[in-house]
Amino acid sequence: VTAAGVIFLILGFVPKAGAILVVTPGAVVGGLFLPAAASLIYSGVGILGRMAKTEANFTIAGLSILLAISLPPIFEGAAGFAGKFLSNTIMVGALSAIVL
Repeated sequence: VTAAGVIFLILGFVPKAGAILVVTPGAVVGGLFLPAAASLIYSGVGILGRMAKTEANFTIAGLSILLAISLPPIFEGAAGFAGKFLSNTIMVGALSAIVL
């Protein structure tokens, strides 16, 4: 992951490399995104499976997932920092899990 990050950082400063990445077809990008998203979901489910099975943990995990799914569509049109923050599912889920 570190090596890929360094490579992408270097490619970000080379305009010709960026132009090549822009012409990548959407199907290829989707094909690359699918395993990455599946790996992320699998990792998250694994973490949830290893947590202590208490009512408090179930409540925190459930409410965080619920808020992350239900809040962003409501705040899609909101302006300002709060609108940007509350319309992002990852930010809402992460902050609600930390606060709870």
